[in-house]
Amino acid sequence: MSWFWLSFRDPKKPSGHSFSGACLIEAADFQAAIQRAWDLECNPGGEVLGIEVPEPLWPFVEPGLICDKTECEAVSLRIEARYTKATAH
Repeated sequence: MSWFWLSFRDPKKPSGHSFSGACLIEAADFQAAIQRAWDLECNPGGEVLGIEVPEPLWPFVEPGLICDKTECEAVSLRIEARYTKATAH
């Protein structure tokens, strides 16, 4: 099993407003991650992009829950702070 960060967008919305959310999912592969997101009701539909992440992103984000834009930006800042601090030593 691997961890996947999935990001969703609504292509019908204007540029800059199409982000629909993101979630962290554990699954065997990318297609299974998309299905698992549907099963957990954290896939809002639309287009999806994903990336396999080498380690779970928690405690930055809880797996299986949809994050909105504000939450994703906060997660990004926490991850950046963690890795900036880790490499500063």
